[in-house]
Amino acid sequence: MKTLFVFFMALFFVLPVVAQENSNITLHRIQAAERDASGWYPAISTYGTFRISLPLPFNDFTVHAKDTNNGQIDMQIVGCKSSDGYTFTVIEMPIFQKTKISDLETIVEKFKGDRKNTVAGVDNSSYAGFSTISFEVAGPNSGAFMRYINANNSLMMVTLEYPKGGRDSAIKMKARFFDSVQWKSSITNKK
Repeated sequence: MKTLFVFFMALFFVLPVVAQENSNITLHRIQAAERDASGWYPAISTYGTFRISLPLPFNDFTVHAKDTNNGQIDMQIVGCKSSDGYTFTVIEMPIFQKTKISDLETIVEKFKGDRKNTVAGVDNSSYAGFSTISFEVAGPNSGAFMRYINANNSLMMVTLEYPKGGRDSAIKMKARFFDSVQWKSSITNKK
């Protein structure tokens, strides 16, 4: 898995065809470093609807892409990467009528379709009243814990990637990271 693995998986799995050469990025904050009392960094997405807690200074940015079915897509992203290979990412992407997400199980099936991946721990419990799917995917050199949240009119992808040999440390951070997802304001019409 690569640093932008989650971004490209979001594009590949959720958007049918994206003209990546027409994508651009707007940086809102780089290495934001204001800690809370626990030592983690509260990250409030500048243009997204979410907030999250991260263990490291983070970047906050928007990826603007053109989708052949839906036109302009703005993905709100907050994330950070440690020097020892742990990556924490949250991506919020709008869901349009033409976006093909019949159910979250199809996301897991696409990961299972790659023979290099091992998928485990699939859980479709709800989170904050929204439909979710959480799972772990491991490859030969790295792995990731993932949670996809179908939140109103957006899909949230919360991912903790870890390097080979780093699974135990990732497990210790996973619950704190995943369970810190909150929305800046009340979202209605929960699924």
